[in-house]
Amino acid sequence: MLGEMNEKISSFCVKFGIREEYAIEYLEQIQQQYVKLCGFDPETAIRGRGHHKTIEQRHYDKLSEYISTLKKVCRTHKDMRR
Repeated sequence: MLGEMNEKISSFCVKFGIREEYAIEYLEQIQQQYVKLCGFDPETAIRGRGHHKTIEQRHYDKLSEYISTLKKVCRTHKDMRR
C-alpha cells in the first residue's frame, strides 16, 4: 500500500520509507503527512456501503485500520507481560 501512496505523492518529491516492521508513531506520521499532501479531509470522508470513496480515502482508512490493529496488539502484549 505504501508503494501506491508513494506513486500518488511523487509529484511532491516525497517518498515514505517501506520497511519490514512499522512503529505506530511512524504510521501516524505517514498518515498525517499523506492527509496534508493530498488535501484529503478525514472530517468530510464518505462512510458506509454503496458510496464511491477516493483512493486517498481508501489509503487513509487502511492506514487507520493498521494503526488500530497495532495498538490492540501492543495492549495485548503489555497485558500478557504483567
